Amino acid sequence: MRILGISAVFPPAWHYGGPPLTAHSLLKALKRQGHTVFAITTGDSERDGSPVLDHETEYDTVPVIYCSRGPQIIPFYSPRLKHEVAKRISAFDIAIIRSSWTYVGPAASAECRRRHVPYLAYPEGTFDTWPLRQKRLKKFVFWHFFDHGYFSNASAIVALTKSEAESIRQMGLRNRLEIIPNGIEVSDYAEGESRDALERRFPKLIGRLWVLFIGRIHPKKGLAQLVLAFAQVIQHYHEALLVIAGPDEREHRREIEVLVQQHGLSNHVLFTGPVLGKEKVGFLQNADIFVLPSHSEGFPMAVLEALACGVPVVLTKGCHVPEVAEAGAGIEVDIDPCQIAIAISSLLSDDTARRQMGRNGRKLVCERFTWERVARETAALCEELCH
Repeated sequence: MRILGISAVFPPAWHYGGPPLTAHSLLKALKRQGHTVFAITTGDSERDGSPVLDHETEYDTVPVIYCSRGPQIIPFYSPRLKHEVAKRISAFDIAIIRSSWTYVGPAASAECRRRHVPYLAYPEGTFDTWPLRQKRLKKFVFWHFFDHGYFSNASAIVALTKSEAESIRQMGLRNRLEIIPNGIEVSDYAEGESRDALERRFPKLIGRLWVLFIGRIHPKKGLAQLVLAFAQVIQHYHEALLVIAGPDEREHRREIEVLVQQHGLSNHVLFTGPVLGKEKVGFLQNADIFVLPSHSEGFPMAVLEALACGVPVVLTKGCHVPEVAEAGAGIEVDIDPCQIAIAISSLLSDDTARRQMGRNGRKLVCERFTWERVARETAALCEELCH
């Protein structure tokens, strides 16, 4: 099968968190299974480090073209992307479009419809209650004029979780809906930097229990609630350290640093900045607990990464991954500092429970959340829609 992937972002635009990773990883897995794939995306080296190459190249086995962006009349406005989709779409059986609230979805889907090529649409968690409350008027206008047509004409909409499927229906969309989660390459998390190496780079880690957050430092991630929770945790676990790893967004790190200072936590919180590759894996492998206290997530890749590294997880219900608690791989709580503090403290007090949760988490990922499995399910859906 010939599959065209169209997305607003693609590696190496890691500034955007999970979306570039998932856009690439699914196509890579589909290619391994014998399908022909090609990616069309946008690039902006000044904004996010992604190249601008209005010609074909390759990123980690996936052929791709990075289209230049024009003036940002609407997010990710790229006449070049629309041109490339129009030029290439007839050579493919189906398209996978990952976009919401950007130029990419409406522009690419219009070209698919014009040439009678079916397409899948991925909202990737953007219809959840919390993100919909942000910039409500702009989203109302954009939905009415652009995204409603893109989604309502899709051959199928792909939800990442059951919760997302419900939010899609609440948008008034009645076309075919399938639930296919994101996945992970477990082998990518087999080898990370040693604890000694990390401690040499960050001496504050030495001799401490690590409670780790990895992700964008963004209001959506619930870091204010996590800091308030940690202020309670250290009353009983004086050597515990909260490690906050990830890029700053909207200058939110400064707000969190002020909160840390106000609660006397400067010696108990470490900001590492962005971590990638073996350094990231090393932090996950050596953490005692991974915490994701988000208000809202589509499907949090960081949780899958932690589970693949055998780390017990504390996560909020807004992450929409109840399978973690159901599998005994972590604790799910409301986004409430007291509940988060209780969950962290209970795990810090029980080495046996942490080890067992770590084993359960790795088993869960290997059985249900690999890219190989996700690619098989996606390919089966594509083949059904093309016949």
